[in-house]
This record gives sequence, structure tokens and C-alpha cells, in this order.
Amino acid sequence: MNELFASLFGSRILFPVFLFLTAVMSLAFAVYLLKVKPENVDKMERLPRWKVPGIILGTIVLAWCIPHAMPILPETFHKLLFPFMVAVVIASWCVLDHLFARALGGYMILTAHLFLRDSYGYEELSNPWFATICLIYGTFGIFLCGLPYRLRDIVRLELNPKFRWIFPVFFGILFLAFTITGICYLRIEA
Repeated sequence: MNELFASLFGSRILFPVFLFLTAVMSLAFAVYLLKVKPENVDKMERLPRWKVPGIILGTIVLAWCIPHAMPILPETFHKLLFPFMVAVVIASWCVLDHLFARALGGYMILTAHLFLRDSYGYEELSNPWFATICLIYGTFGIFLCGLPYRLRDIVRLELNPKFRWIFPVFFGILFLAFTITGICYLRIEA
């Protein structure tokens, strides 16, 4: 099973796929934040606590971590990684709150790492601006993993006119950066 995860998450095709997927997710979240109104804020702030989408995304993120854990563990522990992942998923469902925010944070950390690693070999892509965007994006993911309830606070901030545009603009910039980088990558590979 570990070899399947290593071949799946070690593929070079993941770079453009996740660039465009993350761009679409960033745009969707920016639009989501712009739709927050005083009358629907109670419904909209439930996003970080979504259990089923959180467990699905969290399982994908944990499976993605298995190939990263294999080089640092002795080979005798490799066969335990998949059962450990299953146990963590079950324990997460039973014990943790804010599952979607935690899983989203993990996804952001792993994709920031992937983007930086795979853009490094291309002079056109490995520029300081893209690295800075990935640094901020990955740091936001770490922030979400450490303080998952802050995603709810970000949704509530959309009610304050002074802060209304900060996060939608941030996620709009992420959308543009990842889309442009994905298009540049496809042009290089063509």
C-alpha cells in the first residue's frame, strides 16, 4: 500500500494538477468569503467544523504524508504506516473538532512544499515572487493547523467593513499566482 501512495503522490503530474486545483479552491474560498452577510454568518461560519469533507481531505493529506515519512523511518516501520493512518483517521473523527480547517491547513502545507520543490528546476517558475507566495500560503496552512478555529474568525471578519477585503484579496492573489504559474509550466512542458 505504501508503494501505491509513493507512486501516486510522487508523480510529476501532481504539480500542474495541484496548481490549478489550489487556484480554483482559492477562488472558491474568496467568493465564499464575499458572500458572508449578517443574516447568513451563522451558517457560513460552520465551514471549519465540516466533518465529512474534513475527514476526506484529511485522509488524502495523511496518505500523501506516507511517502514523506518513509525515508526518515526504519524500514521495519514502513508496514505500519498505513494501519497508523487508518487509526489516526478514526481517532480524528471521534476526538477532534474543526476537522476541515485542520485538513485544509495540512493540504496547504503539503502543496506549498510541492510547489516550491517542483518549481525549483525551472528558471521561469522559481522566482522570488512565487517563493514568497508559497511561503505566505504555507505559513497560513501552519496557522490553520495550529489554530483551526481562526478560520471561523476569518469568516466573521467579513462582517467588519474595515477588514472585508483582506482575505478575499489574499485568496484572489493566490488564485492568480497559481493559475499563472500553472500556465507557465504547461507552456514550458509543451
